[in-house]
Amino acid sequence: MSSSGLFVSAVGADWTSPEPGITRRVMSYVPEMMMVEVVFEKGAVGQLHSHPHVQASYVAEGRFEVVIDGKSGILE
Repeated sequence: MSSSGLFVSAVGADWTSPEPGITRRVMSYVPEMMMVEVVFEKGAVGQLHSHPHVQASYVAEGRFEVVIDGKSGILE
């Protein structure tokens, strides 16, 4: 993971598998925000969890169902 404060790069960030069918790499982390690239295999489901920091999502390909504060939505 490489971060200069202004620019973020995934160079050197290791891919890990936190759950079956899911791989991710942390691109940047500060107490206020975490930027992570995540790949879900078709049908994989992540466990419900929460974050103490701001989180944003961008779907580069496919469809992704997400639940926030009990409300479900589809990201494309």
